[in-house]
Amino acid sequence: MNRTFSRIGNDASFLYLAARLLYFTARLLYFTARLHYLAARLLYLIAWLLYGTARLLYRMARLRYGMARLRYRMAWLLYPVAPFHGNLRRFLFQSDLRNERDSACLVAVAKQAVGGRIDVRESATLGGKPPKSNGSRSFS
Repeated sequence: MNRTFSRIGNDASFLYLAARLLYFTARLLYFTARLHYLAARLLYLIAWLLYGTARLLYRMARLRYGMARLRYRMAWLLYPVAPFHGNLRRFLFQSDLRNERDSACLVAVAKQAVGGRIDVRESATLGGKPPKSNGSRSFS
Protein backbone atom coordinates (compact mmCIF):
# COMPACT_ATOMS: atom_id res chain seq x y z
CA MET A 1 0.00 0.00 0.00
CA ASN A 2 1.18 3.46 -0.78
CA ARG A 3 2.41 5.47 2.14
CA THR A 4 0.90 8.72 0.86
CA PHE A 5 -2.67 7.48 1.13
CA SER A 6 -2.10 6.09 4.60
CA ARG A 7 -0.77 9.47 5.72
CA ILE A 8 -3.81 11.23 4.29
CA GLY A 9 -6.08 8.75 6.01
CA ASN A 10 -4.39 9.34 9.36
CA ASP A 11 -4.60 13.09 8.91
CA ALA A 12 -8.24 12.85 7.89
CA SER A 13 -9.16 10.74 10.89
CA PHE A 14 -7.32 13.21 13.15
CA LEU A 15 -9.12 16.15 11.56
CA TYR A 16 -12.43 14.29 11.87
CA LEU A 17 -11.81 13.65 15.59
CA ALA A 18 -10.76 17.27 16.14
CA ALA A 19 -13.87 18.51 14.33
CA ARG A 20 -16.10 16.22 16.38
CA LEU A 21 -14.41 17.39 19.57
CA LEU A 22 -14.91 21.04 18.57
CA TYR A 23 -18.54 20.33 17.63
CA PHE A 24 -19.33 18.69 20.99
CA THR A 25 -17.49 21.47 22.83
CA ALA A 26 -19.55 24.04 20.96
CA ARG A 27 -22.76 22.16 21.73
CA LEU A 28 -21.78 21.91 25.40
CA LEU A 29 -21.05 25.64 25.51
CA TYR A 30 -24.37 26.34 23.77
CA PHE A 31 -26.30 24.23 26.28
CA THR A 32 -24.53 25.81 29.25
CA ALA A 33 -25.25 29.27 27.79
CA ARG A 34 -28.88 28.29 27.28
CA LEU A 35 -29.00 26.96 30.86
CA HIS A 36 -27.48 30.19 32.15
CA TYR A 37 -29.98 32.17 30.09
CA LEU A 38 -32.89 30.18 31.53
CA ALA A 39 -31.48 30.58 35.06
CA ALA A 40 -31.13 34.32 34.47
CA ARG A 41 -34.73 34.51 33.21
CA LEU A 42 -35.88 32.58 36.27
CA LEU A 43 -33.93 34.89 38.58
CA TYR A 44 -35.39 37.88 36.74
CA LEU A 45 -38.89 36.49 37.21
CA ILE A 46 -38.25 35.92 40.94
CA ALA A 47 -36.85 39.45 41.30
CA TRP A 48 -39.83 40.88 39.43
CA LEU A 49 -42.26 39.00 41.70
CA LEU A 50 -40.42 40.21 44.81
CA TYR A 51 -40.46 43.77 43.49
CA GLY A 52 -44.17 43.52 42.72
CA THR A 53 -44.90 42.14 46.18
CA ALA A 54 -42.86 44.86 47.86
CA ARG A 55 -44.61 47.52 45.77
CA LEU A 56 -48.02 46.07 46.63
CA LEU A 57 -47.19 46.01 50.34
CA TYR A 58 -45.91 49.57 50.10
CA ARG A 59 -49.11 50.69 48.38
CA MET A 60 -51.22 48.94 51.05
CA ALA A 61 -49.21 50.61 53.81
CA ARG A 62 -49.58 54.00 52.11
CA LEU A 63 -53.32 53.41 51.76
CA ARG A 64 -53.67 52.53 55.46
CA TYR A 65 -51.56 55.56 56.36
CA GLY A 66 -53.73 57.77 54.16
CA MET A 67 -56.92 56.39 55.70
CA ALA A 68 -55.58 56.94 59.22
CA ARG A 69 -54.52 60.46 58.27
CA LEU A 70 -57.97 61.15 56.84
CA ARG A 71 -59.62 59.80 59.98
CA TYR A 72 -57.32 61.99 62.09
CA ARG A 73 -58.18 65.08 60.05
CA MET A 74 -61.89 64.29 59.78
CA ALA A 75 -62.72 66.39 62.84
CA TRP A 76 -61.00 69.35 61.21
CA LEU A 77 -62.98 68.72 58.03
CA LEU A 78 -66.22 68.59 60.00
CA TYR A 79 -65.53 71.65 62.12
CA PRO A 80 -62.40 73.46 60.93
CA VAL A 81 -62.77 76.58 63.07
CA ALA A 82 -62.12 75.21 66.55
CA PRO A 83 -59.16 73.05 67.55
CA PHE A 84 -60.15 69.51 68.32
CA HIS A 85 -58.79 67.45 71.19
CA GLY A 86 -60.23 64.34 72.71
CA ASN A 87 -63.20 62.20 71.93
CA LEU A 88 -64.92 62.66 68.56
CA ARG A 89 -68.32 61.75 69.96
CA ARG A 90 -67.92 64.30 72.73
CA PHE A 91 -66.82 66.83 70.13
CA LEU A 92 -69.78 66.16 67.83
CA PHE A 93 -72.38 66.15 70.60
CA GLN A 94 -71.17 69.13 72.63
CA SER A 95 -74.66 70.57 72.77
CA ASP A 96 -75.96 67.39 74.45
CA LEU A 97 -73.19 67.63 77.01
CA ARG A 98 -73.96 71.31 77.51
CA ASN A 99 -77.59 70.44 78.20
CA GLU A 100 -76.45 67.72 80.58
CA ARG A 101 -74.17 70.17 82.38
CA ASP A 102 -76.93 72.76 82.62
CA SER A 103 -79.34 70.22 84.06
CA ALA A 104 -76.66 69.15 86.56
CA CYS A 105 -76.29 72.81 87.57
CA LEU A 106 -80.04 73.06 88.08
CA VAL A 107 -80.05 69.91 90.22
CA ALA A 108 -77.16 71.24 92.30
CA VAL A 109 -78.85 74.61 92.81
CA ALA A 110 -82.09 72.90 93.79
CA LYS A 111 -80.25 70.70 96.30
CA GLN A 112 -78.49 73.69 97.77
CA ALA A 113 -81.79 75.55 97.98
CA VAL A 114 -83.37 72.81 100.03
CA GLY A 115 -80.24 72.40 102.17
CA GLY A 116 -79.12 69.07 100.74
CA ARG A 117 -75.54 67.97 100.41
CA ILE A 118 -73.98 67.94 96.94
CA ASP A 119 -71.73 65.07 95.94
CA VAL A 120 -68.27 65.93 94.65
CA ARG A 121 -68.95 64.02 91.44
CA GLU A 122 -71.94 66.25 90.80
CA SER A 123 -69.97 69.37 91.52
CA ALA A 124 -67.33 68.25 89.05
CA THR A 125 -69.95 68.52 86.29
CA LEU A 126 -70.56 72.15 87.16
CA GLY A 127 -67.52 73.16 85.14
CA GLY A 128 -65.23 74.21 88.02
CA LYS A 129 -63.01 72.38 90.46
CA PRO A 130 -64.68 70.97 93.54
CA PRO A 131 -63.80 72.97 96.65
CA LYS A 132 -61.23 71.54 99.04
CA SER A 133 -62.75 69.66 101.89
CA ASN A 134 -61.40 68.55 105.23
CA GLY A 135 -61.12 64.85 104.40
CA SER A 136 -64.81 64.48 103.64
CA ARG A 137 -65.98 63.53 100.14
CA SER A 138 -68.96 65.86 100.15
CA PHE A 139 -69.59 69.46 101.03
CA SER A 140 -72.68 71.51 101.82
